[in-house]
Amino acid sequence: MYGLKLNLIRKIMRKSLFFLLSLLGFSISCEKEEGKGDNNGEQPCMYGTPTRAYTVRGKVTDSKGHPIKGIVVVSKNIDSFGNNPTMSAVTGSDGTFVTNTIKTMDLNSGVLTFHDVDGEQNGGQFKSQDVELSKLPSDKIADGDGNWFMGGYTLTADVKMEE
Repeated sequence: MYGLKLNLIRKIMRKSLFFLLSLLGFSISCEKEEGKGDNNGEQPCMYGTPTRAYTVRGKVTDSKGHPIKGIVVVSKNIDSFGNNPTMSAVTGSDGTFVTNTIKTMDLNSGVLTFHDVDGEQNGGQFKSQDVELSKLPSDKIADGDGNWFMGGYTLTADVKMEE
């Protein structure tokens, strides 16, 4: 009986602590900053996670530099928050691709995988290849809004696939 009461008390304490920490985070994001915001000098309250918009573009070629059509490009392990948004694309006849844009905070654990799914139809059977997103060159293409959006970026992945 004593053990059940102790577990109940611990459960209530955890929930209370979570609630208080949530309030603390919200109150910090709503601090007033002199001279900013509406006519009363208040800054709008915001609560969330900062994000960036990422798009990956590039070209897939064979070992001789010829473009490869029909290579499927898929992302995995995009961010460290447990989210798994997906960037994906298929190369065109010129070997180029552009992924859909995703919004996330970081790409530290993200990997792009290049798959040859049509076999010999594109000139050979190519081995799958992984590329770490954090190692790709990037260009900032849009500024942030000064709040939670931290800007837009294009990553470039030019890949040579082996047969």
